Amino acid sequence: MHTRAPGRTHKRFARRQDGASIALIAICAVVLIISAFGIFQYYSVTGGSRQLRNAVDAAVLNVSKRVCEVRVPADKEYLDCAGQSKQVGLGNINRIWGKALLINANQEAMMKEGSATGQSSGAADTAFSIANNMNTTLYSSLTNASTLDNFFQQLAAYRGASLLGADTPISKSQPTGVRVAMVNRGQGANLSYRPTQFPKGITIPGVKQGSTEYLAGYVPVAANNRQFCFTPFPPNEMPHLISDTIFDQNTVEAKPIQASATPLPNAFRSLGEATGLRGTLTASACAVANPQRQYAIAIPHAFITIQMDNVSKWYVEGKLVKTIPYQFEPKKLLGVDGLPLKNGGVVHGYAWVGKEYSPSATIWQILNAVPGDRTEPLNRMIQRIQEIQPNFSLQQLQGLLRSQTQTGQISKYVIFPVYQDETNSNPQIQIQPINGNLPAWLTPQVIAEGSQMIVAQEPKQVDSPNYAWAMEPGVKKRAELSGKYMWKPGTGFGQSLGELQLSRTTEIFFDSEGP
Repeated sequence: MHTRAPGRTHKRFARRQDGASIALIAICAVVLIISAFGIFQYYSVTGGSRQLRNAVDAAVLNVSKRVCEVRVPADKEYLDCAGQSKQVGLGNINRIWGKALLINANQEAMMKEGSATGQSSGAADTAFSIANNMNTTLYSSLTNASTLDNFFQQLAAYRGASLLGADTPISKSQPTGVRVAMVNRGQGANLSYRPTQFPKGITIPGVKQGSTEYLAGYVPVAANNRQFCFTPFPPNEMPHLISDTIFDQNTVEAKPIQASATPLPNAFRSLGEATGLRGTLTASACAVANPQRQYAIAIPHAFITIQMDNVSKWYVEGKLVKTIPYQFEPKKLLGVDGLPLKNGGVVHGYAWVGKEYSPSATIWQILNAVPGDRTEPLNRMIQRIQEIQPNFSLQQLQGLLRSQTQTGQISKYVIFPVYQDETNSNPQIQIQPINGNLPAWLTPQVIAEGSQMIVAQEPKQVDSPNYAWAMEPGVKKRAELSGKYMWKPGTGFGQSLGELQLSRTTEIFFDSEGP
C-alpha cells in the first residue's frame, strides 16, 4: 500500500490556486476591456452627439445671419429707401413697405376729404404693386433651398463630428432642407414712426417699446383698402436660437398670415446628420434672424412747394375791366385809363397795391402780412414734412420760413431734405427758390396729384393797407384786400407731397356817385 507524500499534495493544491487566480485575472481583464470599450463607445457617441448639436446650432445661426445678405434689385421708385447698394433685403424691406404705406395713407386721406383724383389713385396702386413685386422676389430668394443649404453647410461641414469617427462630416438631413417660419408676431419691426406722420383721420396700429412706437410685425396694417405686412425685428436683439416648439407654432402652415401671400420669414430651421464608424446621429436647431438696422418710416426723396401770387382786379361800374399781377412790394398802378361812367363822365383810376409787404420780406412775413388764422395750412405742411423727417415741428417750420427772403420775381419755393450719406437717414430740411440749389434727385416740375382745395381765408381789408383814387371828382372808389390758402395734396409717389398756394387779391372798384 502506497501513501502520498504530504509535500507533494500541497504543491499540487498551490498550482490549482495559481491557475484559478490567473483565470480570474484574465476574466477581470476581459471585463475591464469590454467596459472600457463600452465607456469609450458611450463617450464617443455622446460626445459626437454634442459635437453634432453644437455644429447644427452654429450652422443654423449662420443661416440666420447670412440671410440678411440676400438682396434683390430695388425698383427706381424706391431707390431712396435702398441705400448705396440700390438693393433690397431683410434689413430695409420694411423701409420699402413703410414708404408704400405712407403713399397709400395719403391717398386714403385724400379720398375722405374729396381731393383724390384718378392720378393719385393710380400712384397709390402703383406704389403698392411695385413694393409687393420686390417683396415677392425677395421671398423667392430667401426661401431658395440651394441658398439656405449652402449657408447651413458653410459651418456644418467645417465643424464635423470627429468623435463618431475621423473626418465624419455633418450634412443637411435630406429631404427636409432648411425650413422657414414667422416668429415674434406682434413685436416691433425695425421701423419706428410717429402717429402725427400720417394724415388726419388715418390711424395706424403699432407696438411701443419705451417711448418709441414701432410698426408691428406680421400684424395686418390697412390703408387705402390694402393690407401691409411688416417683418418683426425687435430693436437691440441679436440673431439667436429658439426652441423647436416656438418654430413649429409659427410656420405659415400652422398659423397663416392673412396680410400677405408671401410674408418674409425671420426664422430658420434645419436638421443636421452625421454618419460615422460608430453610427448615424441627427440633430435640429432653429434660429431667428435680425439685421440689427433701425429706420424711421419716411419718404426720403420728397418735397413740398409754396406758391405765392398777388393780383389786382379792376372794376368799373361792377364790371371787371383789367387784371394786373403785382409783386411783393408797394407799387402805384394805373388800372383804369379814361373809361366811361354811367353819369356820362370818365375815370382814370389808380391804386397803391403791395403795401401789405415790407421790403425784403421773408416767406414767413409774407404769409403773415395780412391778419388771419393760418393754423390749417401750417399743419398741412408740417404733417407732410414729417413724412420726410418725423420730428419736424412748427417751430422748425417757422425758423425755416424766416430764413428765406423773397427776392426778385420768384414766387415759388421748395422745401426738401438734404442727407449726409447714401442711407438717406437723418435729413436736414431746407428751403430754396424753385430755381435755387436743389439736390440732383429732386424733380421740381413734378406736380402734386390731388385736387386743390381752400384750407384758410383771410378776412377782407378795406382801403388799408392798399387803397385807390381817381383823377376825376365825383367817383366812388374803394380797395378790398383778401387772401386764400389753397392746398393741393400729393401722395409722395412722384416726390411731391403737396403744394400750398397763397393767392392774395386786391379788388379795386370805381363807380359813379349817385344823384
